[in-house]
Amino acid sequence: MIRHLVAFHGERTASAPLTWSQEQVWNDIQWMMPDVAFFDIWLTAPMPESADLPQLLTQIGELVSRHESLRTLFRADGEGRPEQHVLAAGQVQVDVLSDVLSDGDFDEALSRWRGQGFDTAREIPVRFLVRYVAAGTSTVTVCTSHLAADHASQRLLVTELYELVAAALAGTAPQPPRPAREPVDQAAMEASPAGDLLCARAVEHWRRQLTAAPPSMFQERGGHPVQAPRFWRGERTSRAAALALRVLAARYRSGPSSVLLAAVVALLTSSVGLDRCTLRLVVDNRELPEARFVISTPTQEVLVTLPADQDSFGSLVRACWAASTAAHRHGRCDPRRVDEVIDEVAKARGVELELRCFFNDTWSAFQQAAAVEHDAETIRAAVGESRFHWVERYDRDNIDFFFTTFDSVESTELIRLSLLVDTGTVPPAAAEEFLRRVEALLVDLATGAVIEFRPSDLPPVTGFPADETEVPP
Repeated sequence: MIRHLVAFHGERTASAPLTWSQEQVWNDIQWMMPDVAFFDIWLTAPMPESADLPQLLTQIGELVSRHESLRTLFRADGEGRPEQHVLAAGQVQVDVLSDVLSDGDFDEALSRWRGQGFDTAREIPVRFLVRYVAAGTSTVTVCTSHLAADHASQRLLVTELYELVAAALAGTAPQPPRPAREPVDQAAMEASPAGDLLCARAVEHWRRQLTAAPPSMFQERGGHPVQAPRFWRGERTSRAAALALRVLAARYRSGPSSVLLAAVVALLTSSVGLDRCTLRLVVDNRELPEARFVISTPTQEVLVTLPADQDSFGSLVRACWAASTAAHRHGRCDPRRVDEVIDEVAKARGVELELRCFFNDTWSAFQQAAAVEHDAETIRAAVGESRFHWVERYDRDNIDFFFTTFDSVESTELIRLSLLVDTGTVPPAAAEEFLRRVEALLVDLATGAVIEFRPSDLPPVTGFPADETEVPP
């Protein structure tokens, strides 16, 4: 591996407090210390064929120059308050691997490389890894601190880098950066009267959801032995679920995300024996024109409490659509105000509120609307292609249940259904079974094996909640 330091040059220096979404990530990073790499994210994408290494390096420098979040330092001031400082010039680290590496060797090198972490007080929060193939197709991996980018931002970055390299190869002028509000300008808006009003409305949304929330989604605990490491995340890669979601979105005249949320809510509530489901919904806050192409981390968590005891799955889809829409309207809020309203409602209700269940659908955001032509036989046959594996296991987190979806670099027709669990709450076998059951529910609905049903009639997943009789002596 050969390291290059590539120069970048921006238009301004600037300093500001963190945005609300950056502060939420900052707090999460501080909580996970000393694991500074835990919240780093990365994405690998191919570059245009025949691009040479100098062209790739030059355009990486251009990419960083275009986006302030990529050339920003994040550090606490003398009183411990986090701030961001945009640099006008500097260097970005680009590591290069030659074409002698096998895929296995590359994967191993990539794993070591992306585990380095960032010292965001002293180095910019982005680095690149180039797998260079002379006279062939090279790949570039971008790794960022979550303070600087979310998954949507990384998709935008690799697309923009591809376009920059392609323009350089063609000898044409590149497209200008897409207009978007920079993070320091977003922080200024949030500190304004308009920001105060936005936050106040979001706080009231949280208050309503907290007032209706069950004290915990897992009211029985401690019935399963805690694994070591304690937190396990598994993934089920499925073409069948992706095909089924497109069919069901058209049937229910809803987005696939609302259908998926309804499936998770139905299965989770029937498994834990509740008629309501409270989740921290991760919203991307990209609805407004100035945020659509932002390179930053605009995502925040918004609480939703959903009435799961509906007369049909279609009714639950509509309830999930309404809840998601409201959550996106209230997706920006000062995390300190959120903590305050959680404490206020908990004290008023005289209960401890455990809000450790999450839902984050990143897959739907990258799907193109298209005519649905998938027949039942094709969808059912695709189930046989699905595969599950455990992605990671670690010791420290503050969740019970975190359901996430991702797209796949292998194919646009795949969805990766991911579930992270505290094994003291949900045993690993139950987590794996939950993902299989989500896929099965979607497939049964899409193929007509199930027409309609009351969500509360779903049989529970074994292990939700803990069954004391299963604990070994």
